[in-house]
Amino acid sequence: MKIYKNKIKISVCLLLLIVSNSYSQFSSGNITVFQSGDGSNPLSNTGNPIVLKEFSTSGVLTYSMTVPNTSTVNSLVVSGSATSEGLLSRSNNGLYLVFTGYSQSLPNLINVTSASSTLIPRSIGIVGAAGLSSFSIASTNTLFFSGSNIRGATATDNSNFWASGSSQGTNYYGTAATPTTIQNTKLNLRAINIFNNQLYASSQVASGTPTDIGVYAIGTGTSTSAGQTASCVIITGASSQPAQFYFNSGNNICYVADMRNSSLGGIQKWVNASNTWTLAYTLSTGSAAIGATGVVADFSGLNPIIYATTNESISNRLISILDQGALSSATTLATASTANTVFRGLAFSPTCNAPTLTISATTASICSGQSVALNASGAQSYTISSGLQNGATFNPSVTMVYTVTGNTNGCITSNTILITVNQLPLIISNSITICLGQQGVLSASGANSYSWSTGSSSSTISVSPAVNTSYTVIGTSLAGCQNSIVTQVAVASSPSITVNSITICSGKSATLIAGGVSTYTWSNGALTNSIIVTPTTNTTYSLAGNLSGCPGLASNTVNVNVNPTPTITIIPSASLICRGNSVSLTPIGALTYTWTGNNSGGLLVLSPTVTSTYSVFGTSSLNCSSNSQITIIVSPCTGIEFDDELINDVVIYPNPAKEKIELFFNDIVIREIQIKNSLGQSVYSLKTNENKITIDLNEFKGGLYFIQIITPKDKFNKKIIVQ
Repeated sequence: MKIYKNKIKISVCLLLLIVSNSYSQFSSGNITVFQSGDGSNPLSNTGNPIVLKEFSTSGVLTYSMTVPNTSTVNSLVVSGSATSEGLLSRSNNGLYLVFTGYSQSLPNLINVTSASSTLIPRSIGIVGAAGLSSFSIASTNTLFFSGSNIRGATATDNSNFWASGSSQGTNYYGTAATPTTIQNTKLNLRAINIFNNQLYASSQVASGTPTDIGVYAIGTGTSTSAGQTASCVIITGASSQPAQFYFNSGNNICYVADMRNSSLGGIQKWVNASNTWTLAYTLSTGSAAIGATGVVADFSGLNPIIYATTNESISNRLISILDQGALSSATTLATASTANTVFRGLAFSPTCNAPTLTISATTASICSGQSVALNASGAQSYTISSGLQNGATFNPSVTMVYTVTGNTNGCITSNTILITVNQLPLIISNSITICLGQQGVLSASGANSYSWSTGSSSSTISVSPAVNTSYTVIGTSLAGCQNSIVTQVAVASSPSITVNSITICSGKSATLIAGGVSTYTWSNGALTNSIIVTPTTNTTYSLAGNLSGCPGLASNTVNVNVNPTPTITIIPSASLICRGNSVSLTPIGALTYTWTGNNSGGLLVLSPTVTSTYSVFGTSSLNCSSNSQITIIVSPCTGIEFDDELINDVVIYPNPAKEKIELFFNDIVIREIQIKNSLGQSVYSLKTNENKITIDLNEFKGGLYFIQIITPKDKFNKKIIVQ
């Protein structure tokens, strides 16, 4: 026997906050049916696809999985003409569906059941809640069930399996190199399953020992060694055809699917009292003289709910029965109505065993520029947001929450961890000029504590160097992050003024900072070492000052260059559209553009459904910026308000109107506007070259008015109604 398992590299990881989410294809609590054939070809003994179909308890198809059948190494097919095959079970730990088949790819031309197992091995397939991605052929054997069919299999987990068939008794497949026949006195078995930690199998023939037909206990518990006995615990009767069976956890109720297509067939309910099993009654499948093949039961409610597959040769059914007694009726949930398909066994869907994911970091709080590594554990594979690799070192620039997703057999858990990035303190310190023999004061700010190259830990120090000297101060923030700055002390025999030059955008202010002397006098009259100015053009400022104890007067000049702020114009400058239409907005006057809520830049094409205002931010090549906005008026374009409104390139909105009315023109020319009442009397006049005009109507009486618009090239009238 060879054992095939999916192998996934396991990495090590870490945890801070757990937010568990499991993702799977199969859903716990649903019912999965083993379907022989996919409808593409008639069911035959040369092999057919296996399709696992999951249904909700109300009969809704929730997932369908076709087992691979064309691969040379991972194919599993079923004999479509063998009604004894396709008996499905769920592993004892609830994580896997277990079923049998033949390791043969399609198409195939020989009878799979009569072929030797050395030519076509008999195999056990398992699939977890993740569906197709978690399918594997768990066990394959080239000796067992040779020249006959393998019918059913069960498992405790994904390492220990038992199988039944027509030519051997009961076989165990585990981690050892060779499988074991644990009993061989009762042959020709059907379904096999584990309930209450006991291995059971069903038999429909009297041959073998003992000769009873019914449900057998195989050995004691879940034995893996040879020499076990088979004892019939539920004798279903000489003419019965027991297939799948299902015990409750108290081991006092068992439902047995009887395949007889007669009035005796259906679902037998057996009750155990004083270690004696008694047939209570047989439930009908809802169709006269039709038996059942597969059966499971939900014992969680007051009355058990039974799910079964029926034994029609075509169009057989998935049914449910609320067991309230012998006359309980069956409800058809689904039908294998597709040609060349048939339902066989069924089982409750596997659960998703989501991993418990742990995330940690080398440090959860860092200073800007430092490195950190996330480490996760508890799953088979990991995905980390921002494309990070598990355990790799990276340098986040800002505080972020990282999401780590762990995947084990397709079951997924996601956790998050917060990495706090503390910014370095911005240290500010003054450079000074002193006269030889004098003291100067250096001060630092921007941090919580300081360390000078002189050894001082104060925010200010006094120094009196004999020559020009550099001093370094290291500042530490409350978060423990450090930054440094180097400041200069110039030693002069006469004063010298230093001052910064700066470039600003028009409308902005500049801060000029001077140093090197004790007193300052600026050309604008200011007497401080720093001034704030807001020039509109390139301007030169001068200043003078002296240094206490040093002879002479120092002076200097500084230039403030003013770059123009761009004027952003949106074309068109105003717009009114009908709902459903689009409008193109083009900004001009800058180099780059960003629309609020839309980073497309430049041309913006949109189709608003309501009147909306849009803003654009533009930056010039000199890095100066400004913004502009436009209101797009959206109208349903119904009624009088849009009567003739687009004629002569003018839009009047709204119409009728109450408090105000707006006129939009598509060009900029000098035009005369007059409003006359119904008697022809002029009540308003204006001469303008603007392309958007707002007229206050609060002084207008309700009624019909006429707007006359005169341009150098045209003259026309339009009607408006004032309400």
